Amino acid sequence: MRRNTLVILTLLTLLALGTLLSPSPAQAQTGGSEVGVRFVHALPGGGEVDIYINDSLVVAGAAFGEATPHLRLPTGEHTLSLFPAGAPSDTAPFLRETLSLAAPSEGIQQSLIIHPGADGPPQIAISEDRLTASQLGQASLHVVHTIPGVDPIDIIGANGAPIAQGIAFNTPSGTVNPPVSSWELLVTPTGGTPDLALAEVGVVNFNTGMLYKLIVAGTADDPSVIRLETPLLPPLTTETIRARIAHGSSDAPAVDLYVNDETKIIVGLEPGMVTPHIALPTGDVSIIVREAGSPPNSEAVASARLNISSSTGAATIVAVGALSDDTFTFSIYEDDVAGLDSSRARVVVINTVPTGPADVALDEGTPLASSLSTYSASEAVDLEPGVYNVVASVSADGDTLELNLDEQVMVGGAHYTLLVYANASAGVSAAETALVVSENSLPGAMADTGVAAAVDTSESASTETTSASAGDENTNDPQSGSDASNATDTSTTDTTETSPDTAAGTGQDTASAQQPTATPAPFDPAPAGPQQQNDRVLRGTVNLDEGVNLHCREYPSPEAFSLDLIPNNTVLEIIGYAGPSDEEVQRPFVPVEEGSFADPREDAESFEDIWLSTLWAKPDGGSIDCWIRADFVILTYRNELITEVDEFFALEDLEIWPPVIVMVPYNYPAIPVDTVPSPPTPVVEIPVATVNLDRGVNLHLRRQPSSDSESLTLVPNGAQLVVIERTTGEAVEVVEEEPDGEDTTDDEESIDVDSTWLFVEFTDADRIVRTGWVLARYTILSLGGEELELSEIPVADTIQTGEELGLATPAPDGNAGASSGTTGSSTEVTGTISIPEGANLNMYEQPDANSALVRSLGNGATVTVLGRNTDGSWLNVRYEAIGEGTWVGWVTNTGDWVSLPVPVESLPVVN
Repeated sequence: MRRNTLVILTLLTLLALGTLLSPSPAQAQTGGSEVGVRFVHALPGGGEVDIYINDSLVVAGAAFGEATPHLRLPTGEHTLSLFPAGAPSDTAPFLRETLSLAAPSEGIQQSLIIHPGADGPPQIAISEDRLTASQLGQASLHVVHTIPGVDPIDIIGANGAPIAQGIAFNTPSGTVNPPVSSWELLVTPTGGTPDLALAEVGVVNFNTGMLYKLIVAGTADDPSVIRLETPLLPPLTTETIRARIAHGSSDAPAVDLYVNDETKIIVGLEPGMVTPHIALPTGDVSIIVREAGSPPNSEAVASARLNISSSTGAATIVAVGALSDDTFTFSIYEDDVAGLDSSRARVVVINTVPTGPADVALDEGTPLASSLSTYSASEAVDLEPGVYNVVASVSADGDTLELNLDEQVMVGGAHYTLLVYANASAGVSAAETALVVSENSLPGAMADTGVAAAVDTSESASTETTSASAGDENTNDPQSGSDASNATDTSTTDTTETSPDTAAGTGQDTASAQQPTATPAPFDPAPAGPQQQNDRVLRGTVNLDEGVNLHCREYPSPEAFSLDLIPNNTVLEIIGYAGPSDEEVQRPFVPVEEGSFADPREDAESFEDIWLSTLWAKPDGGSIDCWIRADFVILTYRNELITEVDEFFALEDLEIWPPVIVMVPYNYPAIPVDTVPSPPTPVVEIPVATVNLDRGVNLHLRRQPSSDSESLTLVPNGAQLVVIERTTGEAVEVVEEEPDGEDTTDDEESIDVDSTWLFVEFTDADRIVRTGWVLARYTILSLGGEELELSEIPVADTIQTGEELGLATPAPDGNAGASSGTTGSSTEVTGTISIPEGANLNMYEQPDANSALVRSLGNGATVTVLGRNTDGSWLNVRYEAIGEGTWVGWVTNTGDWVSLPVPVESLPVVN
């Protein structure tokens, strides 16, 4: 297969936000029983295609690489027919199927991808587009493989960092959640390196609240990538607004934007660019502007405080003015989205050119804005769907500047912002938000304006059927997919059969913080699972739809980290069920509400209410102890089915040893079972502060113990800091020396953790050592693996100033710590995990096998080696993968488990 650099961008903008305020006319007629469906042309060499729904033309002349917005179709069965574009009426369709559209879950829409089948004829792959909310500062990424005959693929960064791995043809893959950032991406064979790239995706700017879907399409000899971008659909609340952000400044460069606590939300915003509507907090919001690509702690080029609000629930926020004369600021324009009809496109013009008014019209004469003054928005104009050429004239220093926007597609039921701008260059740009798009909304569509009629199933008995359920979720990635069940996107399979509930993932799937519960396969008691021995072990056989995988989670919660995916029909050993927490165990990041599982034997009404602690012996070696939900397995004990909750709990009461099942505290984390021996480790007697925030959130290291002090750098979540001393912003009661002469520490109850600052030493991923202050409330203190009280940290006599000390390097005696401050090479050392196939190498918080487990690493994993302990038996490493996150921890190296390009002795010693 040759390398191909082609990237296809859709010509019909895919910014489908769903209804902002009011339902579409179709929704009103059907009582809301509708599904948002879009079509993606990924059939290479197929020419342009006309798409008919129930014999009405809905999409005219779709070309390879193009996609429609999501169209609102009623649930039920519909006949889908594909014809060559402009074919005579007596032409037979080259593909005709019956679509069965099920009622959607909240925030779920569908993508129908036309692509080559494995046996030649075209197929329709159905994928749900999960557009529910994500965390501010994160995006979603989903990858689909539609090239038959091509082995599984990976998406990697140009630097080789894995992003999405093992994506097979017509096999579901999950979404990952990269932080807002800019990445150059490549498509490679699974396990491949950048030099083996099959295709270049190019630079992708991951912005907050957006789903980025990459459809790897074309042929084995000529692969390409279709890039789709769709905003997520969090429900409107009084605390959120859907806002576009536009760059209309006359001299500002491309910028990155941060809000409030310096959460990055937009990267690479070029002059004239307008983003889709994304969810932003309302009220008083600070916006920090930095030059695109600059570090997060670099000097801002501008900042502003805005009171973000809109009576319509939607707005466009525009950067206007100039940096050179200090007029740079942001203006807010309300977006009129009310009363929009699916047969009309609504257009608003915003003029940001500072030299004079603008006149904007369609080239056939229809005016859109007349004498529109600088920094003003026009009244809305409604147009019929079509492809238009926009012309604009702007006064510029006594002359007239003529601008054009050619072949702008305008879809019915969509809101358009046209931005007239002048920076290093001038132009007119457009952004689309699809609100009430229906089957009559696209240019050239001939469907009736009413709801498309559902097809009587009795008339289509011989028609091939493809089923689409909007309630399922992708699950090939350990960080996405449905909670315990993960009824994932599965591809359309053979056209003679009913496909699983969501066919091959595509379109624009988004990872969601609110993961819906997927529906397990219907329970059929006939097969009781694999033949078992007559032992006393409770077993569970994963029972999902064909091709669907089950999340193996760290804690009994759909929000918990997924350690791996368990294939359907896998047999698991059941250890017990989730019960009340063990108060003696304190663990960070337990995503289970306090008080959960208080009395499971009384509270559980069905298996949906029970989480199981299981042991999974992986077929490739190694085992994982993890949590699953009970309703996604068939339970059997001594060859007898366990079908009732009472029968399940009765197994605990059997007077045998060991017991069949036990209650397992919900705060006991699941772990990969380590098959690589860990050595005994000397206790590290250094106070350590572990950053304890939400995943993806960073902590400021400040020069002085004050939130107003300069931020020296951002410390990633989970990083470990050497604690030197503490101080507080409020008075702390200190007990003076007792009469007997013994010194005492502070009264623990008098220490306000919210105002206590720790002076720490931090070695970053580049081995740069800095000292500075962090708030104690965002850390967990420990000493030698044991919890440490705040009162045990010495109080600072004087307030030290944080600073950069230099690069961490080993001293001549090999005992230099992270704070040595000496200089040395900053070249990173890359290591490869080299362990028996199928085994796991555990990463720990400290160089101690008894400390908390961070995660496990498989054979062949690539890590950045940051340093070693004194004798080199443990290595401090960083492991990263977009969507899963970045981890820093310790792995044992007594068996040379990490292959290094340099001697271990040359690595710096770190504390």
